[in-house]
Amino acid sequence: MNTCSNCGNKHPLGFGFTCVSVDGVHPPHTCKNWKPLKVISLTIPELPESLNKILNWHWTKRKQYKDRCHMLVKSEINRQGLTKFKGCVIIKYRFCFDNHHKRDADNFLAGCKYFQDELKENLLEDDNMDIIKGLEFDYEIGKERKTIITIRSCK
Repeated sequence: MNTCSNCGNKHPLGFGFTCVSVDGVHPPHTCKNWKPLKVISLTIPELPESLNKILNWHWTKRKQYKDRCHMLVKSEINRQGLTKFKGCVIIKYRFCFDNHHKRDADNFLAGCKYFQDELKENLLEDDNMDIIKGLEFDYEIGKERKTIITIRSCK
């Protein structure tokens, strides 16, 4: 038995449920305060441009790119009928490349700024560090180029 930091009740270990409490063992049938973490996934049919490329563009081309990123994210949000998250989140970007070229990870993550700005407008309360508690990324080599954005609540 372990005391839950969320409700103060004692719960047995090993239930395997994801819990918002620090102990991580809240089974839903023994605690009225248990709630599942919210997770959503957005598939954007393009990769972000590299920061090196974006910084070398004329301001009008950057504005066109920004508008395109906003349209792609907003259309996926609308397609899924998503509503705003309350509280803090962790955002994960998964880049799916169609070849084995070498790339700088930091440039692609920085290129997601326009994606994240649209997430702030439509899904998140804000984009400061009180709300976005973590940014993660990884990549895979596949048949099509796309970006998968996974957002999960912290609490």
